[in-house]
Amino acid sequence: MHIDVPMMGTSLAVAALQTSEYFGSGKDPVKLGSAHPRNAPYQAYQARDDYFVMAAGTQALWLAACRELGRDDLAADPRFASTMLRAKNQIALKEELEKTFAQRDAGEWIGRLSAIGVPCVPINRYSAAVNDPQTVHEGWAIPITLPNGVQTRSMGFPVKFDGHAPAIRLSPPELGEQ
Repeated sequence: MHIDVPMMGTSLAVAALQTSEYFGSGKDPVKLGSAHPRNAPYQAYQARDDYFVMAAGTQALWLAACRELGRDDLAADPRFASTMLRAKNQIALKEELEKTFAQRDAGEWIGRLSAIGVPCVPINRYSAAVNDPQTVHEGWAIPITLPNGVQTRSMGFPVKFDGHAPAIRLSPPELGEQ
C-alpha cells in the first residue's frame, strides 16, 4: 500500500470554494480573512475578551441567532434578508454583530448560541488545540524522550492506514549524533 498526502494538493483541495471561483471566472477570489465568500454570518467575530467563529449559514440559524442576540432589528434589516444579501453586506453585518458580541465573553456567546443549535466554536490557541479532546482521542500528541532525558510531547503522524498511524520508531538525535 502507498498513500501520498501532498501538502500543496491538500491545501488546494481544502480551498475548493476559492479554486472553483477562479476556474469559473478566471479571476482571483477577493481575500476575506475568515469570512465565507458566499454565506454570512459565517466567520470569526470579536467578543469582549476573544474571537470565536459562528456559522449561522441558513435562514433558520440566522433568525435563531438574531433572537438569541436580542437583535430582531438585524433580522428585519433588508440588507440582511437572505443569505445572498448577508454575504454581499457582510462587512456591515460583522460591524453590527460585533457591537452585540462586545457585551459578553466569547465563551458565553458560544454556550448560548450552541444551546440553540447555532454552530460556533472558540479559536484555539495551540495550548488548547494540542490538549483538545479530539487530539487526545486520536493520539496525535505523543510522548517522546529528548536526548538529554527530558520527557515532552511531539505531534505524531495524523494520517492513518487501515485505522493505524505509523509509529515513531526513532528518538530525536543528539546534536552531532548523525
